[in-house]
Amino acid sequence: MVNYLVTTLRNGLTCILCPFENFRSVYFDLAVRVGVRYEAKNMVGLSHLTEHLVATSVINSLKKHPWQKHFVATNNFHAYSLVDRTNFEFTIDKKNFASGITFLKKILRLSNISHECLQTEKLLVQEEYMNAQEDSKRRFYDFIDREYFGQNPLAHPISGKTKNLDRFSLDDVRAWRAQYYVPTNMILTVAGGISHDSFQALMNNAFSSFSNLQKRPVTVPFVHRENKVSFFPFSSNQIHFVFYLPVTDISAEKNLRFEFLVGVLNEYIFYTLQAKSKVYSVQVDSRTYEEFFNFAIESAFSPEKTIIFVKSFFHSLSSFLPSFKPKDLNYAKAKFIERITIDSDYPKENANMIAWYAFMFGTTQILDFAEQEKIISRLTIRDIHADFQSLVASKGALFVGGKLNNTLTRSIERLWNVYRSSDAIC
Repeated sequence: MVNYLVTTLRNGLTCILCPFENFRSVYFDLAVRVGVRYEAKNMVGLSHLTEHLVATSVINSLKKHPWQKHFVATNNFHAYSLVDRTNFEFTIDKKNFASGITFLKKILRLSNISHECLQTEKLLVQEEYMNAQEDSKRRFYDFIDREYFGQNPLAHPISGKTKNLDRFSLDDVRAWRAQYYVPTNMILTVAGGISHDSFQALMNNAFSSFSNLQKRPVTVPFVHRENKVSFFPFSSNQIHFVFYLPVTDISAEKNLRFEFLVGVLNEYIFYTLQAKSKVYSVQVDSRTYEEFFNFAIESAFSPEKTIIFVKSFFHSLSSFLPSFKPKDLNYAKAKFIERITIDSDYPKENANMIAWYAFMFGTTQILDFAEQEKIISRLTIRDIHADFQSLVASKGALFVGGKLNNTLTRSIERLWNVYRSSDAIC
C-alpha cells in the first residue's frame, strides 16, 4: 500500500502526494469546488463554460503546431465538469515535472481569453446542450433531476441553458474564476515518480503567490421528496425504471460501508431480477454528494415485463436480508479487498481515491486502501443489517419512463403504494 502526504500551503491550497518513486510518469489532478451546485438560476452553466475556457486557454498557450495542440487536448490533458466540482488532469514524464507545474499555473491564471474564444466556446457548449436534448433518454434523466431535487441547484443541467449562455460575458467568466479558482477552494493531487522530500518545497515555491479565498462556497441543502412515483412518457421501445434512495449525515467510513453494500446489492438484485423477469441489465450504483449518499437502481426492459419486474424488484428488497448469510459476506469482503489491492498498484487510482475523500469529507477523513481494508474486514452480518435498514428507511423515489399507458401506470402506482406502506423491508 502506498503512503500519501497531505500538505497545506501558506495560501491555503491543499496538496496531496501519492509517491510511486519507481514510476517514470507523474499524474496531476486539480479539483476545484465549483459547479452547478453553487450556481444561482441566472448563473447556471457558467462553471461549465469557464472549464471550457480554462482548458482552451491552456492548450492555446502551448507553443506547438495546431494539430499538436489538438493531440495534447485529446490525449494528454482532460478537463470535465461535475455538479459539485471541476477537474483538470494530465500525465507527464517525471523528467518534465517543471513543465507540469507551469501547466498548472496557466490553469490558475486563466489568461489570454479573447472575445472570439468566448463566442466559440459558447457555441460548442450550446451544441453539447442541444445534442443532449435530442436524446429522449437524456430528457428522461433531466426530468428525474427536476422531480428529485426540486428547487435545489442539483436539478439544473451542468451545461446550462441557451438564454444564460447567450448572456455570459468575459467579465462574468473572470469574476467567476476570481471567486472560485482560488487556493482554499482547490485540491491538487500528484501521483507518481516524485519523493516526499521535495514535494512541499516545490509546491510552496510554485503556488504561494496565488491569492486566497476566505470562506468556502455555500450549498443549498438537499431536501428529499420521498415516497414519490413519477412518470415521464416518451417514445421508446422499452420501459425505463429508476429508483433512488438517499441517506443523509454520513461520514467517510459510513460512506465506504454503503459503497460495499451497494456492490453486494448489485450482484444480488441483478441475479434475482434477471432470474425472475429475464431482463438484460440491472445496474445498482451510488453517488455521494456533500450532505447525502444516493443509492440508485436502474433498468430498461420491454413493456410486457414491467409488472413482473416491479413486483420482483420490491420482493428482492424484502428478501435480501433473510437470504444474505455469513458465507456470502465473507465472499463479498474477499472480492472487495482483492479489487482494492489491485487498484493500489496504480498511481492514478490512488490519487483519485485519496483526492475524492479529501474533497468530500476533508483531509482528516481520508481512507486509503489499507484503512478501507481494515473497515471492510471487520464488518459483520449485524452491520450489514443495520446499514441496509438505514438505506431503505426513506422508501425512496421511483421514476418510470417510456411508452406508458393508463393501465400500466395505475398498476405501478398500486405496487408502489403496497411497497410504501409495508414495514417488511425494515
